Amino acid sequence: MARGEHGGEVPARSGAVGLWAVLGVVALLSLWCTVSALRSCDGGVAPPIAPSPLADVQRAFAALGDRDGAATPHAARGYVSAEAPHVERELPFDFTTDGLDGLCGVVELVPDATSRIARASLGDRALVPHDRGVSFAACGVRAGRADGTGRAWVRTWVMPGLTPADVAASELPDEVVLALAEAEHVLHASGWQAGREALVIEIASFGPRWEPPRPASGCVAWVVVGVGLELLRAERGVEHVHTDTRRGRQLLGAVSCHDGGEVVPTGPANEGTLYALPFDRSGGPRVPSAPGTLLTTVGAVRRVRPEALTLPAGE
Repeated sequence: MARGEHGGEVPARSGAVGLWAVLGVVALLSLWCTVSALRSCDGGVAPPIAPSPLADVQRAFAALGDRDGAATPHAARGYVSAEAPHVERELPFDFTTDGLDGLCGVVELVPDATSRIARASLGDRALVPHDRGVSFAACGVRAGRADGTGRAWVRTWVMPGLTPADVAASELPDEVVLALAEAEHVLHASGWQAGREALVIEIASFGPRWEPPRPASGCVAWVVVGVGLELLRAERGVEHVHTDTRRGRQLLGAVSCHDGGEVVPTGPANEGTLYALPFDRSGGPRVPSAPGTLLTTVGAVRRVRPEALTLPAGE
């Protein structure tokens, strides 16, 4: 074979090398596209998928419950301290809720470290002590009495923007409206807005479990106040959602979805009442409500029959 001539097998080898080169480029291009998809434009890792909106409200539920000694104190629930001086008095004593003149809020009877309040009353309403003291909701000026040993003082917390006239128009007990107002402040931080229609459900009318109305799709958050029960818990299928064990009055977070969700009361079989208010996401602001913020919703809540409820759209 003359110098400079090539055998037939050389072009075939060159073609194979070219094919492998093309495949290598394609592989590198695919790898680059994959890496680019996982990284943001500024070179950082792309943000994860946002969690379900229900995860926000279930975290907020953890701050609900008994206001007495709860992890979320009065100020974080929207209350502001009244200006009245806190003067210690010898038990037993009579008192008035004069710090609530024209307003609604919570009154505490607080004993000192060596004292104890055994029982208390507001008019003809008996007040249940917690630990050594007593806390109760009230509207306007009322007269009461505290019995016990040692010394105690009266401390008043006001819920701005909520008046006795609002509570009277709602046809709901003052304790219930104040509990719903607390929940509005807690859930507002996660963007959930209170509805304006509350349901009243007598335990005797539905038995051991109550199923909140279901949205056509997605899920709706509920705040449920239980009165006259031993314990209240919320479930969704086999999932435990929230529980409040305070005897006599619970503040509970529940979830109803198009495929289920229940509130389970325990205690007297034919006694007790549930008050339920739906909450809607509606693109609301995720901003904590500062103490003293005027309420925009709970003051306008009205009692409705279940068949008349306008249920928010679930998400």
